[in-house]
Amino acid sequence: MYDYFKKSNRKKDKVFIFFEFTRVVDKLNLKNNLGFDKKNQIGLFLIEGEFSFSDYLPEALIVQNLVSISSTLKKYSNIIDVEYDEFRKKILAAYNVYASSLILATKKKDFENQAIRNLSHNILPAKFLKSKFKNKVALILGGGPSLDDTVEWVKLNRNKLFIFAAGRIANRLIKEGITPDFIGSIDPYQVSFDNAKTFLKFADKDSFIRTPVLINAYHVNNDLLSQWGGNSVYLGASSALLNDDNISLFGPTVAHALVGAAIEFGFKYIYFAGIDLCFTDGKTHESMSEEVQSDGIASYGEEFTLINNLGEKSTTHREFYKGHQSLTQMVNFYLIKQPGLKFFSLGAKSAAINKVNYVELDKVILKEEIWFDVNVFFSHVDLSVIINIVEKKIPIISNLIKRFKLYEDLAQKTLKNYESKSLSKNYFFSEQDFKALNSAHQVLKNKMGGDLDYLVSLDISLFQGVFLSSENRHSLESRMAAFQTWFNSIYLLANFVVRLLELSLDRLALRISELSFMVEGKPSFDAVKAVWEEIDQTGRVMFVSNFATKSVEKDVQEKIDKLKNNFLVSLGVSNRVNELRVLGNSDEALWQSLLTAYKISDVAALNKVIDLSSANTAQLGICLIAKALVAKINGNLEQSVDLLKEALSIDADGHIRFCLDELLKISIARDDLNSALSYVEQLCQFSLEYMKTYAKLLKLLGNLAASSEVLAMYVSVYKDDLGARITLAEQYHDLGMVAEAEACVDQVLAVEANHKAALHYKKVWFSH
Repeated sequence: MYDYFKKSNRKKDKVFIFFEFTRVVDKLNLKNNLGFDKKNQIGLFLIEGEFSFSDYLPEALIVQNLVSISSTLKKYSNIIDVEYDEFRKKILAAYNVYASSLILATKKKDFENQAIRNLSHNILPAKFLKSKFKNKVALILGGGPSLDDTVEWVKLNRNKLFIFAAGRIANRLIKEGITPDFIGSIDPYQVSFDNAKTFLKFADKDSFIRTPVLINAYHVNNDLLSQWGGNSVYLGASSALLNDDNISLFGPTVAHALVGAAIEFGFKYIYFAGIDLCFTDGKTHESMSEEVQSDGIASYGEEFTLINNLGEKSTTHREFYKGHQSLTQMVNFYLIKQPGLKFFSLGAKSAAINKVNYVELDKVILKEEIWFDVNVFFSHVDLSVIINIVEKKIPIISNLIKRFKLYEDLAQKTLKNYESKSLSKNYFFSEQDFKALNSAHQVLKNKMGGDLDYLVSLDISLFQGVFLSSENRHSLESRMAAFQTWFNSIYLLANFVVRLLELSLDRLALRISELSFMVEGKPSFDAVKAVWEEIDQTGRVMFVSNFATKSVEKDVQEKIDKLKNNFLVSLGVSNRVNELRVLGNSDEALWQSLLTAYKISDVAALNKVIDLSSANTAQLGICLIAKALVAKINGNLEQSVDLLKEALSIDADGHIRFCLDELLKISIARDDLNSALSYVEQLCQFSLEYMKTYAKLLKLLGNLAASSEVLAMYVSVYKDDLGARITLAEQYHDLGMVAEAEACVDQVLAVEANHKAALHYKKVWFSH
């Protein structure tokens, strides 16, 4: 087979690579052919030797999925079959690791999407903590099955070491009463937020004595980073565009990132628990994980084999296998740099890692550690420092927008010129057109410099049409189309970067507004909160609540506390039944479970609340409310109203406001405005916010004068609600109260001089 492909008169646009055992190469007298023959694009390598796919497989082939792996051996005996089969598995595993790493490295759009959004919150690089923990003991906690076996040992030795934990196991740590010193998260995807969002609860100072420091990748999911309420440091450059000096981000998992961070922070003794990288007794993750609760191993498909710390074979899947390879390389890399480092694994059935010593739990000897709160290192980083860092980023981002907007405009201009010609009926492209396009290509390429590599790295798949096969290389049409693909790809990616940088400017401005409110009380909390709600990141209130230095009025503090509590409730948990078992069937636990379930219309979870509360007559109110919500979700509004009224009649365990609010919503949905008016009058006793709704209902019922009176009371309290003040002006105008209407418009313009509606009414109604 090797001789055939080498000697055949074939086109050399394909690469052929062969692997063989030494004894076979000797038998066939092929020793002189070992290595890669560039002329014939063919290679022969020994199975026992070292080989790197990256040396001989062009990236374009892998990106375009033009690589296939085949077995050329005709099977004659079981002994040979087994030997080759084992090797084939190794080749497949090695290729999969290389190919997936390459695709990830050349498709960074998802990563940069989050990185640029994160510029407002990536304030302190991880090097801020470099060498601060010299010779201390670190425990890295992952989400593998061995966490189940080590968690009690962790609790027993909590103050003898510093804990680094993956964000996704926060739910388990909270259940066990373990607060880590560092919590880590690296992935940019939305699933990362869903898996790890529970760790945001650690920033609730009302529930936890101390708050961990977040160690995040520069490209971590923005919903996690922006809503974290504690101190944080980021790994890696804050963006591929900025390239700032920092501790490198190791991957592919958060465990790798935490190991790297621990070593760079100065820790000498590194223990692993829950970092298994293989399946244990049919489990892929620790017992409270969603994976164990659902599909387990079956969801992974393709399997690989690793040896565990007991010397047994263990199955794993591609991502874990890749993680094992990279962690092994990482450990070896650091041991060369720092020979004094000591690595230990606490999991008997964790995958064995070279130079990581397995130690039984009862054999671990830890010195009495003088533990301290790691947040002490952040004591001098006050809000003015953060404001200064954020403000310095604004001109940098503005300049980047101008730079990439130029690339976008040049590419678009060339494309329009090309497309206008291609659409002409009687026009045929000439070599002169190709030269012009090639010239434009060189001009733009030279202008972009290193930015071209950056754009290509965002999504190399867009450039697939640029790679021409040998048969199309001389076709004018193909060459023109290839250039069109290139310009179109540059345009799309430059446009993506410009839009993203503009969004980043908005987020930087929002961050400054938040910090200004925390220091000076301006702008108003309502103004900041409105933007949070618009971008669905109300959890940003956690940082404000924890670090604000400016005292606020009682009503503003109540709003902050309310928003914070609502956010914490919204985080929910991945296993509601377990939460109820852990917390017990307390009123608060059941109520929080009810709110979480209702938010996502989870009837099964609401029924569980009904089951648990129905056994306790003291929790009858919660039981009735849960039944009412199930009825509402199922569309039985009549039954829902009856159950809510019944709950009200017994004081609903202090949940009167919730019942009234639900009754109000149902009444409005049914156009029962008189009932709605009755409920909103009662709700106004809880909060004057409901006066706005009260005014709307009065207007709908035809009582415009009373509506205006109520709305006037509302805006006298909520002065920053300019929309309500404009509505009041409109109602005054309809009532013929011109002076009052003009006063409202002037009040709006005093706050926002360019308010469109106010300017319009000023011109139309009051131009004297």
